[in-house]
Order: sequence, then C-alpha cells, then structure tokens
Amino acid sequence: MAIEGFKSSAVFDEIKTSISDEKLKAETIKKVNSIFQFNIKNSEGKEQIWTLDLKKEGSIKEGKHPKPDITMTMDDESFVQIASGKLNGKISNFLLNITDAFFTV
Repeated sequence: MAIEGFKSSAVFDEIKTSISDEKLKAETIKKVNSIFQFNIKNSEGKEQIWTLDLKKEGSIKEGKHPKPDITMTMDDESFVQIASGKLNGKISNFLLNITDAFFTV
C-alpha cells in the first residue's frame, strides 16, 4: 500500500499488518465500531484517501467510503506526527487511542 509522496502510507501499512490477525481484528471491531476516512494531502498538494473499516470488515483500503462515521482531513506530515505521538493536542490523543486499539486489545 506504499504510495509515493505520502509518508503516511507507512502508517497505514502498519495498521493493515496489525489487523491481519483475525483475533485482534474481531476484538478491535468490537471495541472501536466505526469507519474512518482519512483525506491526506502531501506537500505537493496531492490528495490520497484511505478508509479504515473497524465496523464490519476490519480492513483498510485506498479510496472513499460511501458513509464513513468519521472523516479526517489533514496534511501528510501532521498525520505522521500524530501517529508517532510527536504532535500534541486533542485530535492527536484521539488518533493515538485509535492506533492503540491495534496494539493493546
């Protein structure tokens, strides 16, 4: 899923690897029960969209979802900083809690 020009694609690859474990996937879906759409813009102004389904499928895919529960739009660097815990703030804490669901269930 690595996409040239998007540092955030590495984060989504890591999430994809984590949810490949069926037990972890089922526990995470039960705990999170939401569909997230991430609209990420890189430094060149190009946009990439990822959908993280933690409601039914337990999957991450490129592209839009018809009815996401939560849509987040941000720049690539900010997303990477949030995912790595280097950016503080309410949204950072929110996303870290989502990310932690993959590793602490």
